[in-house]
Amino acid sequence: MSLSTLLLCLLGLAVVAFFVGFARARMLAHGEERSLHSRPGYHGGYLALWTSLPAVLVLLAWAAVGPRVIDGQVQTTLPAQVLQGSEAQIGLTMSVVRSVASGLKTFSREELQAAKANPQEAQRLLSEKGIVVASAPDAAIIQSAQLLDNLKRKSRLAQTFVAALLAIAGFAFAFTGFTFSKAFTLAFVAAGFTGAAFFVVVFFAMSNLLHCECCCVARPSGGRRQQGASVRRANLWS
Repeated sequence: MSLSTLLLCLLGLAVVAFFVGFARARMLAHGEERSLHSRPGYHGGYLALWTSLPAVLVLLAWAAVGPRVIDGQVQTTLPAQVLQGSEAQIGLTMSVVRSVASGLKTFSREELQAAKANPQEAQRLLSEKGIVVASAPDAAIIQSAQLLDNLKRKSRLAQTFVAALLAIAGFAFAFTGFTFSKAFTLAFVAAGFTGAAFFVVVFFAMSNLLHCECCCVARPSGGRRQQGASVRRANLWS
C-alpha cells in the first residue's frame, strides 16, 4: 500500500475514532455533558489523535529515511567499476536502476529472461513499456533493479503493518482515557496538531532536499549532460 493511500486510511480511521469517542463520552454522561471533565468533542479529538498521529509521524519519518536506506542497500550490488567511479557516475547508474525497476513490473517471465540475456533487447523492451534509459542495462543492472523493486515492496508491506499496529494500539490506549481533565485534553489536542504540522513541514523540506541532492548527483562530471529522453526518478510516495 502506498504512503498516500495509508495516510488517507489513517484520516478515515481518525474520523471514525472521533465519532466513537464523541458517542462514548455522551453515553458516559447520560445526556448531561456538564458531568464530564471535557466536552464530547474534546474526547473525540483525543481519541482521533491517538489513533492517527503516532502512525502518521512514523510513516512520514519512514518516507523520509526509507528510500535512502533502500538505495544504500541496492548501491552495494552495483558492479565494482561503477562503485570505483565518481559520485556522479554512481548517481547516474542508480537513476538507470530506478528506471529499469519501474519497467520490470510489467515484464513477463520470458521478457525478463530475454532482457537479462541481451542488454539491447532489454533497452528495446523498456522502450516499449514507455521507459527510456540512457544506456542498455546489462544483467547486473537488471539484478539490482529487481532487488530495488523487492525491497520497496517489502517496505510497503512493513509500513502498512506498522501503521495498522500503531493505529490499533493508539485507539486501545485512548479509548479508556475519558476521565482526563479538560485542560489536559485540550493541551494534548493542541500539541498533537502542532506536532503534526511541524512534522509535515519537515517532511516536505527533507523531500525537496533529497530531490535536489539526487539532481546534483545524477549530473555527470565535466559538464556533460545526459542525451536523449529523461530518466524516471524514484517515486517517494510509492
